[in-house]
Order: sequence, then C-alpha cells, then structure tokens
Amino acid sequence: LAFGGTVFVSGAWWVTWYAPEKFAETLFFFTLFFLVFAFVPVVSILVRRSAASQWDGLLLFANGGIYGLAVHELLAADYSSWQGTMAVILGFFHFGLGRLVSRWEEAGERYLQRTLTGLAVLCWTVALPIQWDQQWVTIGWAVEGAILAVLGWSTGRRLTRIAAGLVFLIAVAHWIGIDLSAAAYSTGQAASFIPIFNLRGGSMLALLICLLLAAWSSHRWPPRPLTRADRWEGEIWRGLPVLSAVLLATLWLSLDTADYFDQRIDQFRVLLDPLWDTRKGTLWLETWKRSLLSLLWSLSGGGLLIAGIIAGRRLPRPVGPVLLTSAGGILLDHGGHAELASWQWPLLNPLFAAYAGLASALLLAYRAHRRHSEKLPGWEGRVIPPALLTLGQLVILVGLRFEVQGPLLARLEALSLFPSFDAMLGRELLLSVLYALQAGAMIGIGIGRANRWLRALGLGLMLATIVKVFFFDLSGLGQLYRIFSFLVLGATLLLISYLYQRYQRAESSTAPPSAETE
Repeated sequence: LAFGGTVFVSGAWWVTWYAPEKFAETLFFFTLFFLVFAFVPVVSILVRRSAASQWDGLLLFANGGIYGLAVHELLAADYSSWQGTMAVILGFFHFGLGRLVSRWEEAGERYLQRTLTGLAVLCWTVALPIQWDQQWVTIGWAVEGAILAVLGWSTGRRLTRIAAGLVFLIAVAHWIGIDLSAAAYSTGQAASFIPIFNLRGGSMLALLICLLLAAWSSHRWPPRPLTRADRWEGEIWRGLPVLSAVLLATLWLSLDTADYFDQRIDQFRVLLDPLWDTRKGTLWLETWKRSLLSLLWSLSGGGLLIAGIIAGRRLPRPVGPVLLTSAGGILLDHGGHAELASWQWPLLNPLFAAYAGLASALLLAYRAHRRHSEKLPGWEGRVIPPALLTLGQLVILVGLRFEVQGPLLARLEALSLFPSFDAMLGRELLLSVLYALQAGAMIGIGIGRANRWLRALGLGLMLATIVKVFFFDLSGLGQLYRIFSFLVLGATLLLISYLYQRYQRAESSTAPPSAETE
C-alpha cells in the first residue's frame, strides 16, 4: 500500500510540476524512494526471521522496474548517452544486494537472492539495446517474464508464475503493437528492408528464447507433491509458451517475407526493364511470395499437429489444422499461375513446391496419427486420420492439375510435336491420364500398405475418371487422342486388377484354414 501510494504521488507530481531544471532534485528523491523500498524486503525477513514471501519478490520487481523506467525517461532529454550505463549500474546494485541477502536466507530457500540476481540479469540484458536504441522495451518485458517464471517454478511460488504470465502478455502485446509496425516496410521507403536482421527481429528472438526458457523451467522444476491443479498448470506452462513461440515466429517470418517481396515488387515497377513483361514479372514475384508463405504455414501447422499427436498434447492439435487450412487458402487465392505457364517448368516451380509441402504436412500428420493413436481420444483417432489422408490426396490432385493446365501444356505447345494439338482438348486428355495414374497409385499403395481408406479413395477417383472419359472426352477428342486415352485407362485398370488379384491370393494364403477344408 505504501509503495502504491508513493508511486501515485510521485507520478502525479512528475506530470504536473516537473521541469528540466528540477532534474537533479527529482533524480535524488526517486533514487531515495527506490532504495527505501529495495531494502524493505531485506529488513522484513530480518525482523520476521522467516522466509521471504512472494509479495517481497514482486515488490522488488515492481520497485526496480518503475525506477528504471523513470530514470530512463529523466535521462532521455539531455543525458541519453547515460541510459545504458545507468542500467548496468542498477544491475550491479541488485546483484550486490542479492549477495548481501544470501547471508541471512536459508540455504534451501534463497528466494530473495534469486529475485535480486534475476533483476541484475534483466538490467544487464537491456543495457545494450537501450544504448543502441533498439526495441529494448519488448526485450525487457520478455526477460522479466522468463526470470519470474524460473523463480516461480524453482521456488514453488504460484503467484510469481501468474505474474510471469501477465508480463509475457505485455511483452507480446508490445511487440505486436509497437515493434511490428516500427520495422515494417512501406511503399516508397528509401532504406532497403532486410528480412530477419531488423529491429523487430532482435526483439522477437529475445521473446522466443524467453518463452522457451519459461516452458523449460516448468519441466525442470515440477511441484512436489503433484496435485490436480499443479498438473493442469504444468501442462499449460509446458504447452502454451511453446505454442505462442511457434505462432509468433510464424507471424514474424511471414511478415518479413511479405515485406521483402513487396519491396522487390516496388523496385521492379520502378525499374521497368523493357526486356521483361512488367505484369508477368510482378506476378512471378507474387507467386514466390505466396509460395514461400504457404510453405512456412504448412511447416508450422504440420509441425504443431505432429508434435501434439506424438506428445499427446491438447493445445497444439486444434491450431495445426487452422494453419494448414490457411496455407491452402493462400495457394488457392492466387490466380496468376496459368498466365506464368510459359515461364515455368513442370514440377520445378515455386507453386508446385508449396503444394508438395502442404500435402507432405498432411500425410505426415496422418502417419503420426496412425502410429500414436493410443495417445488420442477415441473419436479423434476415428475421424481425423481419414480426413487428413483425404485432404492430402486432394492437395496432390489439385497441385498436379495446376501443373497439367499450366506449365506442362505450355511446354507441349511450344514443342509443336502435334500440329493439330488443341489446347482445351489436350488439357482434358492430360487430366484424364493424370486422374487414372493417381487413382492407380492410390490403389496400389493402399494394397501394399493394407490401407482400406486409401483404396476406397483410389477406386472413387478411378470411377470418376471412367465417367469423365466415356461421357465427356469421347465427344470432343479426335480419334488418335481417343485411342491414347483408352490405352492409358485400360492399362491402369489391368494393373489395378492384377494388384487386387495378388492381394486376394495373399490374404487367402495367410488366412487360417476353415473346418470344411480340414
């Protein structure tokens, strides 16, 4: 109560009466108040002759933080070169006070000493960013949150852990609200934008390290004995900081990627190179941007989903599909692929790489579900694997369809191997061949791996291909192309029939003999 009243009165005086000529007096009284409340917890443990409470540690953090911010603002006008030095001095003060307190605290407790040492580390960490005018506020909040989390778990203080969570929320909010826009690229910006190695990248890296340190501390010092509330809190602390770190890293890298390509697009429009088609050049850069963003979101979403499945964690499993859906939406929203067909090689272009990345994430998540189904609820093991397998095959089909309609068809037209080759008819023929081959591959893999759902998907696609060939392709294709289409379809059906016969023979040979046979 005394500390809160002092802060309120001092703040009100500063806002109302402070002037630069009162700098020395203001700094003296602020330092005096700081020293009084810094020694209050020390005197308290000496008088009570008991272990320090959580409120003592929180008072030290609040006192040091508010004093540090106040001195930083005081020095900003005329003595800004001393701001970093003041942070170093403040760190040495807390470190020395911690060494002094260690003489009176019990060896197994050391709560105040750890708190003061953490404050010293905090001051020394933000000293360089303050001196270099970096995004030091986010770094300071992140380091304070990590220190509070380590203190809370190592000493078993729940209130300290709650304070750590609140501090992390402030750090994340400051990065999103201040750092994000401060280092963003804007159209017409003179200075070149450098991805990753920029102001928001430094503060984000510190925030990610601190979040992972907080998650590690909850694993390193689990409470004993372990109650139901402790188990629930530990699961949140082991999962939520890691999940937040992955999402923040994804956001940071996505924005840096988008800003970098926006800068390149602006530079390209300014150059207006006559050897390049300006619209196609812009579309090419836009394709690379969307493809890299989709790859990044597929990696993040697939990683979260797979990690949640393998570790049996609830938090990442709902977030992974959301990121994977967003990755697919980024790809489907891009309509310039056909216009860039003549610039790309089939299967060797950024858009197909993005489709392949999304399909790989879905299929790897399906594989993880099959291998670790015992760690998941029953409904999740029944519903999610077929959905992942179906979506993975659908993404492969859509990606290959884009390749057939775009780069592959453009290359065949450029080769002029077929003088009467009509683009629309050729596209339908190639799509029928593609569908038949993919259906055959799905059925073959489903037979080899004894996967009934994959075989059902392959049979459904093959049935749709047969309907397409008989009712649509035959009415438009020439005689030569009809023969080719039937040959491919017939060969695929024969291969599927052969594989099914082998599969049935293998099943009958491994089945136990019946009573009649005996």
